[in-house]
Amino acid sequence: MQITENLNIEAFEPMPTPEEIHARVPLSEAAAESVLAGRRTLERILDGSDPRIFVVVGPCSIHDPVAGIDYARRRRAAPGGRSGCRRCALRRSGPAC
Repeated sequence: MQITENLNIEAFEPMPTPEEIHARVPLSEAAAESVLAGRRTLERILDGSDPRIFVVVGPCSIHDPVAGIDYARRRRAAPGGRSGCRRCALRRSGPAC
């Protein structure tokens, strides 16, 4: 039988556990505040107390962290990215930076 799966895969690398990621990149106080503020904003949008709509934008995955950061900065600078009638969030998945 011919191989039909993973034909273009060079290698598999195990994903780090959440604990390994937390050890490598500890959450700063500023980052924690940003996460909490974003969650509170989203809760207000979803419960209707904030009239804005919530939009998730971005690529399916980011394999180049430098390009991902560049994209996020450009999105943030775009009209309506941080205020106005909508609230945008960058979806990010892919290998750990």
